[in-house]
Amino acid sequence: MVNSGFAALVIAFEYLKKGALGREVILPAFTSPKVAMAAHRAGLSVRLCDTGQSRFDFDLGMLARLVGGQTLAIVPTHFGGHITPIAPLKVLLQGIAPHVVLVEDAAQAFGARVRGQPVGLAGDLGLFSFARGTGLTLFQGGCLVSDNPIILKGLKNLAARMQPPSWRHEWRQCLGLLAYHAFYDAEHYRLVYGAASHRKGTSLPRYALYGEDDWSALPLHRLGAWRQQVGFNALQRLDMHRQAVAGRVARLLSVLQSVPRSEVHVPPAGVSPSFGFLFVSMASRKQADRVLAQSIGEGLGVSRLFAGPLTAYPALKGIIPPDPMPQAEALAARTLTVTTSPLMTDGEIEKIGRLFRNAGKDF
Repeated sequence: MVNSGFAALVIAFEYLKKGALGREVILPAFTSPKVAMAAHRAGLSVRLCDTGQSRFDFDLGMLARLVGGQTLAIVPTHFGGHITPIAPLKVLLQGIAPHVVLVEDAAQAFGARVRGQPVGLAGDLGLFSFARGTGLTLFQGGCLVSDNPIILKGLKNLAARMQPPSWRHEWRQCLGLLAYHAFYDAEHYRLVYGAASHRKGTSLPRYALYGEDDWSALPLHRLGAWRQQVGFNALQRLDMHRQAVAGRVARLLSVLQSVPRSEVHVPPAGVSPSFGFLFVSMASRKQADRVLAQSIGEGLGVSRLFAGPLTAYPALKGIIPPDPMPQAEALAARTLTVTTSPLMTDGEIEKIGRLFRNAGKDF
């Protein structure tokens, strides 16, 4: 257990670079900017690989050209509404670079399964986040997992050294968790989403609206015992929560899949995402922007997961190369997320459907 998903990434990178020759990490161009910042904080260089066309997975042809002797790790990303296939990556690496480590970034996908097996264990090591908005939450928290006992022991030892106790920080997180529990109900859920969409509709710089430019608020401190116990207790209710979400997902799919000129990303057979949200790709950026504009203040949980591909973040200038990533850029521009919260009503789901259908008119 660690303080956050960001802490998990930093600890993983610090562990992997010990005794390794490679100092490069390859990331998908569509992922959280915190992954790039974690690699930078660990003293590693970052290379980006474009996504597949209209997909969140790596472009395997480009990935094969990027992998080399300096490659330390590849970090495929699992999302709440999408799971990246790991098997093709393992086959690729076995053929050209067996020294490269696969780190599964499952920060947003705790509870997801592939053919009955939990994500995070198909590669060499994996990580989860328990921050707000990731499903099971400790307000802030995360963990590292591995089927390899040597790797797991090394991660535990390093995490203990890199995460000093901080009672001040832990008390703030405990109070935040208590407040989150007290106010997570239908009324406040709509109020928070409505306020967030109002902020994202202002004239502030687009990359400052998603909390993704604040790199100073990323501490590494030990996770307290009380919050760990809260997480353990919540874990016992995970299946019940997934059943509640499944009903919302089915209802949302029936509405969203009828929207013309759009694509709802649904999992293939045998893959069960955590379904914290659904991905919907519109035919154009104008359509996606129209959906967002019309949803301002409605509290419907429609948003963009990231402000753009990693190449678009001013805060990452000098950390990642400025190479064009056309497929990730198009995907980020056209794709929206829709929450699957069980607090949603059928009326709100119908309203979301109308919102998407109206956005497609006149295009």
